[in-house]
Amino acid sequence: MRSPRIRWRVGDRWLLACSAVCTFALAAELLWPHDIAVTVDPLDHTARADRAQLSVHKLATIAAYGTVAERPLFSADRRPYHPAEPEPSPAPQPVAPRVTFQLSAIVTSSSAKLALLKSSTSLKVSRVGLNEVVDGWALVDIRADEVVLRKGSDAQTVTLQKPQEGKRRGATIGSVARGP
Repeated sequence: MRSPRIRWRVGDRWLLACSAVCTFALAAELLWPHDIAVTVDPLDHTARADRAQLSVHKLATIAAYGTVAERPLFSADRRPYHPAEPEPSPAPQPVAPRVTFQLSAIVTSSSAKLALLKSSTSLKVSRVGLNEVVDGWALVDIRADEVVLRKGSDAQTVTLQKPQEGKRRGATIGSVARGP
């Protein structure tokens, strides 16, 4: 029996020839490496023309790259970067503590509307009428179970606190208070 004959095409021949040349070049480079030893002082500016023709394989020390690091690479003028001086921010205004109110009662009659308010800055209950001011806040609206206070552009709505059934103070009509 005969062995089958390999039919080489033109592309196959070129591929085989290129592979052989590359293999030979790699073997020559590994067995007989080039001996290039060039030392150039990176800070010597007198031999610029000579340095342009030589290929240097040794890297210079980090100190030689100081001027490159000081100047931005991607800036057109390559001037050193100096951050802008931050503008001094104005001193923050002292923030007064927010005044909160507790609504104790609302008194409504045909002639007047009043609210009994206790603020967080004072311990006494104030009787405040419509459009009167308490602790810098003006009473602008009195509703059935809430009031609206305004100071400049700020507004507060304070709701009447209704006592819970089991937590009423004092005696109610028809009950007897018992002592300890």
